[in-house]
Amino acid sequence: MSDTVRIRRALFSAYTKSGIVSLAKEVVRWKGEVIASGGTADVLTEGGVPVRTIESITGVGSLFGGRVKTLHPKIHGGILFRRDEPADVRAAEEAGIEPIDLVVVNLYPFTSALERRAPEDETIELIDIGGPAMVRAAAKNHAHVAVVTSPEDYARVQAALNQGEGRLSVKLLRELAAKAFRVTSEYDAAIGEYLSRNGASVELPNAWSVHLPLQKELRYGENPSQKGGLYGTGVGFPFELEQLHGKELSYNNYLDLACGRDTIAEFQGELTAVVIKHGIPCGVAHGESLEDAYVRARAGDSLSAFGGVVTLNRVVDDATATRLNETFLEVVLAPGFADDALEILRKKKNRILLRCPSDALLRPDTGIRGRFVGQGVLLQTPLAARGGEDDWNVVTKRSPDDGEVKDLRFAWRVLRNIRSNGVMFAKDGQTLGVGSGQTSRIDAVESAIAKATREGHSLAGSVLVSDAFFPFSDSVERAASVGATAVLQPGGSVNDKESIEACDRLGLTMVTNGFRVFSHG
Repeated sequence: MSDTVRIRRALFSAYTKSGIVSLAKEVVRWKGEVIASGGTADVLTEGGVPVRTIESITGVGSLFGGRVKTLHPKIHGGILFRRDEPADVRAAEEAGIEPIDLVVVNLYPFTSALERRAPEDETIELIDIGGPAMVRAAAKNHAHVAVVTSPEDYARVQAALNQGEGRLSVKLLRELAAKAFRVTSEYDAAIGEYLSRNGASVELPNAWSVHLPLQKELRYGENPSQKGGLYGTGVGFPFELEQLHGKELSYNNYLDLACGRDTIAEFQGELTAVVIKHGIPCGVAHGESLEDAYVRARAGDSLSAFGGVVTLNRVVDDATATRLNETFLEVVLAPGFADDALEILRKKKNRILLRCPSDALLRPDTGIRGRFVGQGVLLQTPLAARGGEDDWNVVTKRSPDDGEVKDLRFAWRVLRNIRSNGVMFAKDGQTLGVGSGQTSRIDAVESAIAKATREGHSLAGSVLVSDAFFPFSDSVERAASVGATAVLQPGGSVNDKESIEACDRLGLTMVTNGFRVFSHG
């Protein structure tokens, strides 16, 4: 087998036309023939390149609004037949199929439709079919066919044709083929993610294959001794973030922002502020105004708020900005900032200010989630949106009153985003003490009480929620001792009766919802 391939015939079908004329002229210079489709043929002809149209080869024009142009045996046969296989050569000759040795294709810009939030019908039409089919065919037959998928490679291939006097090295063909498969993989991944986010059911895949391009190198990973990078298709969170001010985002900033986005998405219609520290919602609150909500959220754990990440679900006004400036904060994320608010907040040189469209900020993440475990990967479906009043079961003699119901609902939504073992005291739409990441339930309760005490919060009349059952009655007894009046927990312990009897004895109401929300993230 020769270590080079002569380019006798090249097919051009490019959505992005920039740069194709020079490459096509190089093919013609070495006695190669150029085939092209529709608009690509027009551009090449205007550029002085002699062109055969796809239609003149297939005998069929463009069909179904352009959905079918190149899907034809005379095109795919010309790409796929093996030049060193006598049976393939005979079959091609008998069918009148001419070889195509170079395929220059770039795909419909599907991701650009996502970035500009195009209507669904337009987005679906930008799912390329013929392009990826040709790219994959050429890449499969890379021993005989070169495939170019990126305008960045035009000059390189043109130079190689010039140096090789119309021939390309097999080594280059293999390299281009590898890149082509990465391109189609990324393209399909973006489409799959789009369809999953837009109503398709989310199930665990039988196989998980991911190829995500590096979008950004970070200053470092979780620690300065580690390298870090942000990978993805460039669509969806966190790529919807627009940075307005401050230093570059760090690895840990992205982790905190994801937690902040997940937490605030629990409260789509209610004015809410969230303070995140080390991946934990340490303060969450509703308010009469955005300023009020933020002040209450910060007061939930003002010590932890120092150096934290704040997420807000309303446009930041100057009053809220002034309050934000009272505390050292790493990041502020909101749907927008009033001009005066931006001027106030930009006085802090390094603070990161991020804007994110409301629909993106408040859209729950419905995709598959996972973590690396050594050389393996754990995947799971998203946490179901359960645990509301429809799932509640009052197990004590006393039922919760309207105020307790409201606080329990608020606290449960926050708790879904707290690291286990997680418990939380709340009252009047404000977190008062969060206990998270503890190795026992009672330790989590004691941690939450200690934080509330440190902040000067009275827990009288508060509610306590827990992300899993109470194995013993000590947690509810301790909650009662500081004035809590209502408890919500999944239930399911063999000692549930002990905790229920303790609540009845101490005058607390207990609700179970049969829905554990452990998080080891």
